Amino acid sequence: TWAYGDVAPMVKDEIVGDEVQMAELPDGRLILNSRGLFGVRRLVAHSEDGGETWSALKADNELPEPRCMA
Repeated sequence: TWAYGDVAPMVKDEIVGDEVQMAELPDGRLILNSRGLFGVRRLVAHSEDGGETWSALKADNELPEPRCMA
């Protein structure tokens, strides 16, 4: 089941994400995959505590932005 956790922080208020999807990785961490509103790459954040806290959103150069939900 899912419950609200913390918000993934932005870096310097420059990286803004939208239309997020989350998944559990094989190692138990969560990944948040977000549409990048101001770029051409997807944004990602990770959580090691079930979504209670998140790493800062950052562009993933290996994930191109298709301009729609991933």
